[in-house]
Amino acid sequence: MSLAKLVFWRLLAGIGVLWGAATLTFVAMNLTSGDVALAILGGPDALPTPEVLAQVRRDYGLDQPLIVQYGHYLGRLAVGDLGESYRLRIPVVDAIRPLIGHTLGLAVWGALASFALAVVLATLTAKRARWIRSASSGAELILTSAPTFVLG
Repeated sequence: MSLAKLVFWRLLAGIGVLWGAATLTFVAMNLTSGDVALAILGGPDALPTPEVLAQVRRDYGLDQPLIVQYGHYLGRLAVGDLGESYRLRIPVVDAIRPLIGHTLGLAVWGALASFALAVVLATLTAKRARWIRSASSGAELILTSAPTFVLG
């Protein structure tokens, strides 16, 4: 297979993964959340009037069928519009931007620490008894499988 075909198929697969993640997120948000309009207004303690709720639903397109909402959602994501933070009342991109440097720093240091730990463990368990290598591999599998927020 030529390099161009390989790159094409990898890009296509990447687009498929992004579409799948976006779709799962949309479905999860619509199945698990309560009334989004109520959440936008401050939660169940806000006690908005029915007119205010109806206005928020119109403003955010929540009064449209789910398939239309899904199409708008994908369209906004395709151009990099992540929407507005309901809590902060600013674009999500503006809320995320100041934190990207810290996130990247943590990711780099985490990758370096895990690489160093892997080298040390591989060196210590090389040419050891089979049960030691198996225990080490099992611990590695468990740590790799654990969600990052648990390890953090």
